[in-house]
Amino acid sequence: MRRGLIALFAAGLLGGVGATAGSSAVYALTLEEAVALAVQTNPRVGVVSNDRLAVGRELRQARALYLPQIDLRAAAGPEYTDNSTTLARGHGEGDVQIRKEASLTLSQLLFDGFYADSEVERQQARVRSAAFRVAETAQFVALDAVEAYLEVLRHRERVQIAQENVETHRSMLDTVRRRASGGSGSIGDVRQAETRLASAQSALIVTQGDLRDAEALFQRVVGQAPDTLSRPGLPMDVPTSVDDAIAQADVNSPTIAISKADLETAEALVKQQESSLYPDFRLELLGSVRDDADGYDRTDYTASALVVMRWNLYRGGADDARIREFKYRLAEAQSQVQATTRDVEEEVRRSWNAVQVAHSNVAVLTQELASAEQTRGVYRQQWELGQRSLLDLLDADNDVYRAHDNLITAQYAELFANYRLLASAGLLIRDLGVALPVTAEQRTAAATTGGTSPAEAAPAPAQ
Repeated sequence: MRRGLIALFAAGLLGGVGATAGSSAVYALTLEEAVALAVQTNPRVGVVSNDRLAVGRELRQARALYLPQIDLRAAAGPEYTDNSTTLARGHGEGDVQIRKEASLTLSQLLFDGFYADSEVERQQARVRSAAFRVAETAQFVALDAVEAYLEVLRHRERVQIAQENVETHRSMLDTVRRRASGGSGSIGDVRQAETRLASAQSALIVTQGDLRDAEALFQRVVGQAPDTLSRPGLPMDVPTSVDDAIAQADVNSPTIAISKADLETAEALVKQQESSLYPDFRLELLGSVRDDADGYDRTDYTASALVVMRWNLYRGGADDARIREFKYRLAEAQSQVQATTRDVEEEVRRSWNAVQVAHSNVAVLTQELASAEQTRGVYRQQWELGQRSLLDLLDADNDVYRAHDNLITAQYAELFANYRLLASAGLLIRDLGVALPVTAEQRTAAATTGGTSPAEAAPAPAQ
């Protein structure tokens, strides 16, 4: 589950979106707004939303089993008849008449071994499963949007410090050139400073490329290019312990809910197969009219009202084998619930560990940056007094840049880890205050005669 995002986190490639330095925009797209936009417009949500609507129509088909079936049949055409009737009418070699007939049949289910009941139960469970899949996909898309948002932010900050690093090295090169011109420096120092400036410029180019990649990711997930963005804080409702997070996931995870709904589907299928052991009773009303049929020159009317029983007594053992098959399918679904629960709980534990590691790493890297800046200050003073080489000072500048770059990555890693923990517990959408698609609702109690639920009336997300 979400192994790609875990790998990105471990590699420190989390990111975010932020306003570039000196931006004149007066409005920043918040994280909550970006996530809401992604959930509303991402085609992955549209795919599962349309599936939810389709399954809702399958439920409507299942409810139709309770309603009467009415069939009209009409026929007309020439009919040749050679029987005692035509002989009595003086047609010794038979007669050709234009036969006309029509019939109307109504069949109403009385008892079918609970097949219709179990079919409705099955489709209701499938509706719930499809609705939870919408919620699950929305949760995944929301986390993707959070990742994309933070990814742009992180790389914008990295570009900013890379630009500052270039300016630092350019200023150092100017200083070294002046010292060399004044006789207090060497041409070797100038070449060394030029080399370090080129290295800083190369790092800036690479970082700018990373930013463009992050912006492309943002546009794919959210559906628009990132403009001015604001750095979010840590989420407020993060579980306070790993046990709390697991308990929340057991209740709120749509992934677990999907497997439980699929289990209900399997239970209904077992009941459905057992219906073959019972007789089927239906009320059948028939009315018909025939004109000039079977050699008669007359119109006949018939009507009947019958209770019809159909009961298969033997099918070569196929019914028993099929019931056993679906009982095994039920056991499979029960095991799948357990497996899914373990997978979700593992993801929660991994997410919790990521939060703890990221928090500790930020503290260490903050101290590393402070120490690197202090060391650079001391080295600069010593270099100006001739007590340190230029190489030592340039190395100190590079240490500050690397420490700052690592700290930015760690800070956004901590942010993402907290949002990932919320997602693994099934709380991300709720914490951000983003509305789920209406197709994520689990209403299945539409009227027997039809009707459209709010989920079916609402359009699917824009593609």
